[in-house]
Amino acid sequence: MGLVSGITNHIKEILILNNKKEIWERLHKQKDIWDCLSVYNYTYYFNHNKESIALRNFKSKKLPSYAYDLTIIGRLLTKLCTCSNIMSRRPGSEDVTLYCMLNKPHGSFLTKKLDSKFMQTANPPIKWRRDIIRTRLDSLVYDYAIEKNEDFAFLDIGSGGSFDGLEIDRLMTGLRDSLDSSKSVSNYKTVNIDIDDIWLAIGDLLYDKLFGDKSKAISINDSIFSYLEKQRYKNDLSNFDNLIVSCNGFAEFLEDDLLVKLYMDIYDMTRHFDGQIDLILPYAVRSSKQERLGKVIGFNYLAREKNYMLRLCSLIFPGFEVNYEEKHSQIVLLLRRNARK
Repeated sequence: MGLVSGITNHIKEILILNNKKEIWERLHKQKDIWDCLSVYNYTYYFNHNKESIALRNFKSKKLPSYAYDLTIIGRLLTKLCTCSNIMSRRPGSEDVTLYCMLNKPHGSFLTKKLDSKFMQTANPPIKWRRDIIRTRLDSLVYDYAIEKNEDFAFLDIGSGGSFDGLEIDRLMTGLRDSLDSSKSVSNYKTVNIDIDDIWLAIGDLLYDKLFGDKSKAISINDSIFSYLEKQRYKNDLSNFDNLIVSCNGFAEFLEDDLLVKLYMDIYDMTRHFDGQIDLILPYAVRSSKQERLGKVIGFNYLAREKNYMLRLCSLIFPGFEVNYEEKHSQIVLLLRRNARK
């Protein structure tokens, strides 16, 4: 009887796994969260069920003052080029990522030409980097939800509009809604952290619109340094062993001492988790062409040598395997610590 029961349970597990894989494939044929984004008339939109939700306007009067001490050429360029204007006023922000990724020039006929030319430089690295992060997250969620059936948490540092977390909710909610038993689906949670309360509120609006009470996300409007120093993750993620961390966008604007502190604080957090830990740490690497352009305009971002970043991660994250992907003067550092036995 025990043998028959064991065989029956094994068959059930195989059927559930095959069903999960079929559902996963179906979900991937649908539009993902990023595919629902568009830009028109200086405004970002989220398009869902024939409704266009206005997210944020980026006309100059809606943007803060310059973040840099721009040169004369830089000030002229920001007045003539929308992409340059956004970069100079909200560097490292969701606004920059979306504008470059959606790649739709704005302005009058002549300024639109200049904007298009500027984005020929800005779009490839940002889009490539964004795609690598999306692919990595998708692979990790598949591993936990389909292959392992293990619980996991996602911590998005500098989450902006929380689009990565929204995509995880889309996939996991789709799985849960399509299966007969929620017990067959991994438990998960997303913590979105950003100092930009407007983008966080936009993310919350979309979570409510798309998933309502089904959402497994919380948003925290705070500095990541404050969040980690207070060890708030002990409460927010207390029920999880496996952890995915993405830290995108703002880190390359940190001076060396703050970057080291950030990574050390992240490492200290990982010591409180016994499961598998995956870190996704994108970064701009040194490029003489970009540095010359930055000096002419007055932009100031802290690109670093690839080998420096690799050594830094090896020193700060002992026990982690350090890999990376590289293109367009960008690297995406991919670190993993296997589950503790």
